[in-house]
Amino acid sequence: MSFDTGGTTWTPETADLHAQSILAAMNALLSAQGLPTVAATPANALWLFMLAVGSKEQTQDDDLSAAINSFNLALCSDQQILNLLPIAGTSLISGAYTLVNLKVTAGAGAVVVPSGTILPYGSVNFLTTSGISLTTSGVGFVDAQCDTLGAIVVPASGLTAFGVGIPNLSSVFNPIAGITGRDTETATQARQRLILGQTIGFNLNGVQTALEGIPGITAVKVWFNIDTVNDLVLTGGIIVPPRHCRIIVAGSDTSGTMIASNYLERITCPTDGASFQTYTFLSGQVFDVFYDTAVTQAVYAKVYYDVDQPTQSGFQTLITEILQGLTFGIGQTISSETIIEALVGFQYASIIGATVSLDGITYSNKVSINGNAVPGIGTVTVVSG
Repeated sequence: MSFDTGGTTWTPETADLHAQSILAAMNALLSAQGLPTVAATPANALWLFMLAVGSKEQTQDDDLSAAINSFNLALCSDQQILNLLPIAGTSLISGAYTLVNLKVTAGAGAVVVPSGTILPYGSVNFLTTSGISLTTSGVGFVDAQCDTLGAIVVPASGLTAFGVGIPNLSSVFNPIAGITGRDTETATQARQRLILGQTIGFNLNGVQTALEGIPGITAVKVWFNIDTVNDLVLTGGIIVPPRHCRIIVAGSDTSGTMIASNYLERITCPTDGASFQTYTFLSGQVFDVFYDTAVTQAVYAKVYYDVDQPTQSGFQTLITEILQGLTFGIGQTISSETIIEALVGFQYASIIGATVSLDGITYSNKVSINGNAVPGIGTVTVVSG
């Protein structure tokens, strides 16, 4: 980087350029006195000395340039980015664990699945977050969380067995794809966020960003009803009263306090929901912050292929794996285009269309997901078009 000083532009130079400048100055003095000039050759001791001085000058230039760059978000070091995060009122967004919802079916007898029961998945494991007890032939649902931080993608039916024997168990599997976690934010990602000005602020976006950074939280949606009289009705019938916020989180705040503190430190609108945390202000006033935990909502997909074009064996299975591996946000609308985009470049059949459904019966070009739900692709039907 260069900058202007005293009417001239300063630019860092190499050792050779510094040596050339010294040589030019010395030869000018020698010429003025009628003396022989110095040649820039390795055999000349004076030239070698000038190169040594030039190398020292280059080191100083590099240090000065780095100091200048430390004031530029695009050019500073990763360590400087980490130094700047607290000044910008933010920090690295922590990672989150992938979550799945399991369907457990009992056989000819009662089934008890303790909390913390392991389900192996490749090189990682999932652990049930609570226990579940079922009577004979009973069916129930229980959540499980990956033991490894990061974006572990689990398609529908990706988990099909516990790591230990469960007496009388008929089956266990996840009906829809898991809620994919995330890796801890890198310095490069934080750099881009700072450049774009996406730091935690005292507004609705700032609240959502802050809540998304809570360890254990995978995704967040914060709805605010700006109306002073009428309710805001989200898809699925979720009500947000006038001048209230509705917080929907995927995952869980293991601290038990950070949802409340991160929310009330930035915004103080009343909240609603099935769960709550408390926060105490310096005045001693205690406020409750209500929120809901996102549920999963199955989306059925129907994919059409051109029967007159070549296909490869097993292409239907590949389509299902691709679609069930997709991840979506809370309340995200799913459309035919969503499905088609995921299959762009598919080489094993010619895809000509798609439709989606919430019940597996009535299909259309778009489905609206409930405001408190994370969509996941369930059954995929591949038919000729």
